[in-house]
Amino acid sequence: MSDKKQRKVLIPQYMNQFRCIGSECEDTCCVGWNIEIDKNTYKKYRNCNNKNLKAKLKDKVKRNRSNTSEFDYAKIKLNEHGSCPFLDDNKLCSIQSSLGEEYLSLACTIYPRNPNKLNNSFEKSGSISCPEVARLALLNPKKMEFDEIYEDIKPRHITKRSLHNNKFTEHFWKFRIFTISLLQNRNFKLWERLIILGLFYEKVEEYIKENKSNDIPNLIAKYTSMIDNGVFDGMLDNIPTQTTLQMKILKELIDEAIYKGVRSKRYIECLKECLYGIGYVKGTDIEKIG
Repeated sequence: MSDKKQRKVLIPQYMNQFRCIGSECEDTCCVGWNIEIDKNTYKKYRNCNNKNLKAKLKDKVKRNRSNTSEFDYAKIKLNEHGSCPFLDDNKLCSIQSSLGEEYLSLACTIYPRNPNKLNNSFEKSGSISCPEVARLALLNPKKMEFDEIYEDIKPRHITKRSLHNNKFTEHFWKFRIFTISLLQNRNFKLWERLIILGLFYEKVEEYIKENKSNDIPNLIAKYTSMIDNGVFDGMLDNIPTQTTLQMKILKELIDEAIYKGVRSKRYIECLKECLYGIGYVKGTDIEKIG
């Protein structure tokens, strides 16, 4: 039996199957985004005596003078193609292959895992920006289910956010259970589930604005009863399609990507395919990126 301290973690079942497929992946997580280096890793790089990497680490890893966070203490200077200079010809990390996993930054160690802390509960999901996670999470014909596992507590564990109790978050778990139950309900098409969910949370916002948060459990019970009793059956077919609004939202998402300077060629290619697939007109701003 292990003497290491452990913690209980809630994970979607696809995370039990996830393994990085490395050079077999059609994409790479080392291109097109800023790579943060935490303070401890930065110090390791400064003290590194590996003859093949010492000079490169000094030249390519730079202090982030505008940020004093220990997690965003430094950053890697990307090459002209927007990729990490430590990425080798086989799309593998030369730092890990030469120095070991313990020399990876927190950001590189964690991705594509998303660790969260909700009060005293720990969770871990996967980022859909990783193709392998996307396959496991989105292409599974069975509904998503969750497991509780125990994992060793490591010194480099990090959690990304914490939920604090207040009058708006006290119903968080009720919201979550309702949301998951609805999304798993195969009696409705996916678009129908999303519309019902949108209607529900629109009503939740009204309750909060009107200081009626104490009535939210009754609202959840009402919507649950409506779903179980078939109130929404056929009703959603009469909702008009708001194409203009859909395109407006889509354009805002594209503009945000352009503003942030997305440099991943594969991301841009996928975005273009999506836009053309829904009839987006060629020759617009999307043609200027990538």
